[in-house]
Amino acid sequence: MKTTRILPLAAAALIGACGQDADAPSADAGAAAPAEAVQVTGFSNPESVVYDPEGDRYLVGNVGGFGPDNDGFISAVNPDGTIAELRFIEGSDDAPLANALGTGVHDGMLYVADSPYVRVFDLESREPVAAHMVENAGFLNDLEVAADGTVYVSDMGSEEPESWRVIQISPDGTVSVFAEGEALQRPNGLEIDNDGRIVLGAVAAPMLVMLSPDSGEVEQTITLPDGGYDGVVILDDGYIVSDPFGPGIYRVGLDGESTLISDTIEQPASLGYDDTRNVVLVPQLQQNAITLLPLGD
Repeated sequence: MKTTRILPLAAAALIGACGQDADAPSADAGAAAPAEAVQVTGFSNPESVVYDPEGDRYLVGNVGGFGPDNDGFISAVNPDGTIAELRFIEGSDDAPLANALGTGVHDGMLYVADSPYVRVFDLESREPVAAHMVENAGFLNDLEVAADGTVYVSDMGSEEPESWRVIQISPDGTVSVFAEGEALQRPNGLEIDNDGRIVLGAVAAPMLVMLSPDSGEVEQTITLPDGGYDGVVILDDGYIVSDPFGPGIYRVGLDGESTLISDTIEQPASLGYDDTRNVVLVPQLQQNAITLLPLGD
């Protein structure tokens, strides 16, 4: 594992590197945000990062080998970029974890999209507590958990628009289709905004798609620069989105104006956000890395 500090956005060179052992102790709680972007390497196709506020740590969903093998896992990373535990949670014979994609934290539980399942792990015991199967799942990707414990999951499906869906899992474990069809524009990234709307980063068209929390109907769209969008972060004054194909990370205002904030972080996937430090958490899938990107004041 290696931690690398990256120069501010206009620069492409790397400065300095320091080794970090997987068994290194955790950093002190309440560590300050990095002053500049920090890249942490040593993962296995990391697709998502989520901030766990109770543990004050970042949990990284590692896909592993992209297949049915039980080789997905979750890593725990300290806010200063040191790896607390590379294999913090792993699958087992009884509860495999093949491809850890989207991740969400709620009420001491970690939710993981592992198509066709959404798996749930207790963060204290690290043990599996549930596995919700989604019938006819195409490709479950990102997920988010609402304040009441309802889980929303994007299903990218196939090239056919009728396969594009958002799945809802109620707190009692009932699985249903929340929204589907061409209007979703092949959803990849998924977040819940301050009004409870489901916000999708679309792949079939460069846009954000906002769904009503009551009906699942499209309430609003925001056109983005050309690309295909994955991660979405909700801010009070707008959004942060990632285009892994550009690559590009953009800040998007509520008025729809987009500003490029990084084009040097390769393959940015499903974003996370540390709201205590104002740091965007950027998994870099095939780079086997994550980057901690401070937004500043």
